[in-house]
Amino acid sequence: MCCWVSDRQADDGNGKFRTPYDEKCTNADPSANTELCAVDHSKADATSSSHGDDGISLFPIKNEGPIHCHGMAWGNDDMDADARYRGNNLFYISMDDHMYKRGYVRNIPGAPMCGCVEKMPMVERADCTEIKALEFWKFSWNAQNGFYASLDRAEIEFNACRDNDLGRHYDDLKDSGLATDEEHGLL
Repeated sequence: MCCWVSDRQADDGNGKFRTPYDEKCTNADPSANTELCAVDHSKADATSSSHGDDGISLFPIKNEGPIHCHGMAWGNDDMDADARYRGNNLFYISMDDHMYKRGYVRNIPGAPMCGCVEKMPMVERADCTEIKALEFWKFSWNAQNGFYASLDRAEIEFNACRDNDLGRHYDDLKDSGLATDEEHGLL
């Protein structure tokens, strides 16, 4: 999951950053999609985000300012496209869709900008992207080496999860047997 607190790109239809840049670009807000509940500093890497190794910061509802969070999840089947192409999905969410296209930057203080859910701030909800992959395989055979298969290329589509909601996507993973009750409880 990734969470952002600032928008630096004007007139893209997301957030509150507007032109002219020299007058309206200071600490513009992203398009808010969640409420920040808490940051557990013991879960973050003390050398890179919170500069401390313990404590918790609590945020009363509607008191923290606009925050935008977006995540992904994959099941326990390592051959599933969401699992095999999770790095592509992380790049798409963090760098392409949110930083490059929307201009979202800056982490929640005391937390990483992106990380596994258990290392991230506790939020009310997060948007979600899942992968649909179409793979093209090459098959060959010869008398000396036998049968051989190799991935020629993959075409990846990035789609919103059900209701664009990370929690609902994880419900779907659990209901289809791709996540355990214990894993679901950690989310």
